[in-house]
Amino acid sequence: LNKDTKSNIRAAVKVGFRYLVPRATFICTTLSIGTNRKFDLALPSHFVTLDEAGQADSVDTVELYSHYWDVKIIA
Repeated sequence: LNKDTKSNIRAAVKVGFRYLVPRATFICTTLSIGTNRKFDLALPSHFVTLDEAGQADSVDTVELYSHYWDVKIIA
């Protein structure tokens, strides 16, 4: 893909993201994306993070609590 096509695709994805994400009832994502500050600003109140069993360490878990007020850990 050339540079113009890549920038057009990037702009279209950004518009779609800004429109769809705030309207979603809940979102499934990984811990690394769920704790990203840019993603955090666009989120509705409910989302689910998915990660491989045992992969989430205490730093990832604490980071979830620092970003969101209502965290429930289900193992």
